[in-house]
Amino acid sequence: MILGAVGLLVVIVALVLAIVRGLSAGHAESSRAGLSGRAPAPSDIPPPDAPQHEGGAPDWPIRVDSAARIEPRAGRERCSRCGAEVRVGDHEARLVAGRRLRLVQLHCRRCGGEQALWFALAEPLPEA
Repeated sequence: MILGAVGLLVVIVALVLAIVRGLSAGHAESSRAGLSGRAPAPSDIPPPDAPQHEGGAPDWPIRVDSAARIEPRAGRERCSRCGAEVRVGDHEARLVAGRRLRLVQLHCRRCGGEQALWFALAEPLPEA
């Protein structure tokens, strides 16, 4: 009777350890893949003086040939903080230093971060 109880206890402990190891291994894999679901640490956020990427500022707009291409192009962006998919929010026309630009707000589906994306429409060809 005592030997059977000890054996049962050993089996239960082994199962618990296997479950804990499996869960921690899965968490490690998701962390490596950037899928941990955590909010970005301050060190993950690029500093304000970091080099600009295309679309990150009015001086670096993404050039498109039609306004109809703005939303699909913006939807392909990834969050600059955590790399997750973004949702395209409001967009509006802006006049910046004499240039007609479009400003699109992006919202991260994972961390909730927001970012702006700037677009410039190609100049129409002059009529011949």
